[in-house]
Amino acid sequence: MQKNPDDAQTKFRARFEKRAARFTALAKRCGIPAVTDERKEAIYKRALERRDERHRREDKRFEGCVSLTDGARQLWTRRTDLIKEMEREGWLVRINSRLRATQQAIESGWLVERGPAAIRYAQVTPHGVAEIARRMNIAPGA
Repeated sequence: MQKNPDDAQTKFRARFEKRAARFTALAKRCGIPAVTDERKEAIYKRALERRDERHRREDKRFEGCVSLTDGARQLWTRRTDLIKEMEREGWLVRINSRLRATQQAIESGWLVERGPAAIRYAQVTPHGVAEIARRMNIAPGA
């Protein structure tokens, strides 16, 4: 399901307003002058820009990544054979019958993990496809 960017921005604005109200109440109790509406709007815009930049960076990290099934297709091998090879190389481990990428594979840039913490799944980066092809002595896409 595609997220509606307007809903996300509305929620972000609502959270910002709630935090601003809490800050204003705290500032009033401490005797600090209230923030003007112009200043509050400038702070909101800066926070929104930082959030958007963070999202762009996160999206870039997953550019070109493919599922294990698609990675196997690129290497002209079966998914199970690819998974066995990745487990043998120490890229994947099974935890509670789920495949998880190892820290070594993530730090080397061969695999990434996506999804919320409860249902994380591994994806292969373009660099990972090339590296596993080199280790298996096959040309990707051939």
